[in-house]
Amino acid sequence: MWVLSCPQDKCKEIDEILARFSTSRAWFAQPALPSTYQLQTRLRCPPGACADLASEFFKQGIICEIESRGTEDERYLVHPRLGIHRQGIDASGEPVIRIGQIQSFLTQSQGNMAEFARQLRIAEGQAWFDIFEPLRLFPEGVRLLPKAV
Repeated sequence: MWVLSCPQDKCKEIDEILARFSTSRAWFAQPALPSTYQLQTRLRCPPGACADLASEFFKQGIICEIESRGTEDERYLVHPRLGIHRQGIDASGEPVIRIGQIQSFLTQSQGNMAEFARQLRIAEGQAWFDIFEPLRLFPEGVRLLPKAV
């Protein structure tokens, strides 16, 4: 889990939420957004807990990315303005788009390739990643690349 941006006044509330999962927490300044902090940690969640966690973070106005590895790997992208985007992911962290989704995109786009491409971008969570990318900085100014490059 990576909390990419958390206002200082919310850090304690997030710590309390994460304390339920007995995870270590070390906050670092977020260089891209003054007066905010970031946190990267691993936690063990029972099935369904990641969705609840994403919902709690959304209510708090936190920008974060939560990955869950288990029977069905998934990722939650959380942003206060964009909302919560859930996507299935493969072992390398790439979004999984199912045949039924593609068929739906084809039907909805009615042959318009620009509309089909737009729907794929939404399914990939591209709007969230466009906002997250400048926040993928550690205090030393080191930029982390997305998992699948």
